[in-house]
Amino acid sequence: MNPSAQYNARFGSYAAEYRGERIDGDGGNGLVRLSAYGGVAYVGESIGFSRPITDSFGLVSVGGLEGVRVYHNNQEAGRTDGRGKLFLPSLGSYYENQISIADKDVPIEYSLREVLKVISPPLRSGSRIPFEVKRLQAVTGTLGMRRDGGWKPAEYVEVRLTAGGKEIVFPTGKGGEFYVEDLGPGTHAASVEREGKRCLFGMTVPSTDDTIVDLGRLTCEDAR
Repeated sequence: MNPSAQYNARFGSYAAEYRGERIDGDGGNGLVRLSAYGGVAYVGESIGFSRPITDSFGLVSVGGLEGVRVYHNNQEAGRTDGRGKLFLPSLGSYYENQISIADKDVPIEYSLREVLKVISPPLRSGSRIPFEVKRLQAVTGTLGMRRDGGWKPAEYVEVRLTAGGKEIVFPTGKGGEFYVEDLGPGTHAASVEREGKRCLFGMTVPSTDDTIVDLGRLTCEDAR
């Protein structure tokens, strides 16, 4: 008799084997063998523990998000850990490996640039496989101007400001209401041109994890 069993876990493989024989009239003998083996690799400033590594390997990162399912050639390879990472120990070298993530596991307040990557790593190499995610944050409020000693809403005008090194243009609606995404925390200098006049105001966005930040009522002052 020679039964055996093997269990492949995330951080190693474990096997058990029994070998026994019995000869009529001469009794018998048996042998039990237990074994555990695995692999360790370093890639992308991270150490990965896994099943034995016989070829190439990779490290998937999903922007620090935990619990995102990762697939290797349409087979589930595991879920990202608390750092948003998952180690893949069995990439095929010089072969197209399809690495994808389950977008349904990504919270709705995050946007994904892509959900599938195809990589062909060299022999016995480590690859970083990042999936970029970006947290969405909306900024709302009401914009107005001082006219005739009072405050009047700045309706249907274009607001211009610079944030993150790029110019952002967005409109106001009825009552001076506005909505804009991804400004980032800090004070942003903004301007409006209306009836040949230019007025300035600041939009101070607090550092918060809230999905929607309401700045309340803002006032645009005429430029001097």
